[in-house]
Amino acid sequence: MPQFTGIIDSTTASASSAISDSTLFRFEAFFAHASDSLAETGVVARTFVTEKSSVKIVPKIRKDTTKVDNSSLLILSLVLILFVLSKQLFPRRFQQLWQAMGGETKLNLMLREWNPSLSMPGIVFFFTYTLLFAKFLQLLASQFLAVESWAIPTHFYWQILTITSIVILLRLGLKKFVAQLFKAHEINTRYNANEFSYYLIASLILFLGLLAMIFQQGTISFYIASITFIIILTYNLLRSLFIGLSTGRFSILYLFLYLCALEIVPFLLLLKTVSLLASGQFSLF
Repeated sequence: MPQFTGIIDSTTASASSAISDSTLFRFEAFFAHASDSLAETGVVARTFVTEKSSVKIVPKIRKDTTKVDNSSLLILSLVLILFVLSKQLFPRRFQQLWQAMGGETKLNLMLREWNPSLSMPGIVFFFTYTLLFAKFLQLLASQFLAVESWAIPTHFYWQILTITSIVILLRLGLKKFVAQLFKAHEINTRYNANEFSYYLIASLILFLGLLAMIFQQGTISFYIASITFIIILTYNLLRSLFIGLSTGRFSILYLFLYLCALEIVPFLLLLKTVSLLASGQFSLF
């Protein structure tokens, strides 16, 4: 391999002298630009790889702003206690009342032993249904008003509970009055027995639905609870119609008018009253 000896011959000296000054300037400028580019690349690489960034990435901590309505939890706890006590103290009646909406046979077997509209635990389930139905109407109003249930004043629930109790008691009173007027005491007794069986099943459905709506606080749980409640309410109306048809004393037209007057109209009036309460156009206290 040839090595540089430090001696420049005449040919090399003449060739180097033949290079113009401008050529040498361009040559030196090229290498200077190349060296600057390498230096900048080294600075960028060194800064990117070795130096720490001055910007600190702080993970955002999610804050759970969900609030639970304490009054709803209190009502659900009370209803749960009443359910457990009724099941333990009256196991046979609880089962009979649960099965009474299944058909005429179960309903007649229950009425041979006891009348749920006059004895326990039927009265207990009337109370639980009234509490849960009023709470459901409150959550329904808060859903349409697009506010949280805990943001609604407490007295709003007590107004709904008062109106709901009045409507239900008026329905039962009107049914008894109609039974006295047309001398249909047996039909009215079966109507009331089926009604109290509905109170038990609807209370259980409302309890589970309200529990999901309070802790889930989403539209899905609200729609599922509402649809389930509407289904059991429609089934109760059909059962009442079949009970009236089984006697053979009244035509289907009279029974339809009876159900519209004493079942559907009070429910619609109750919804209208709740909407007036929610909008502030009406207030009891």
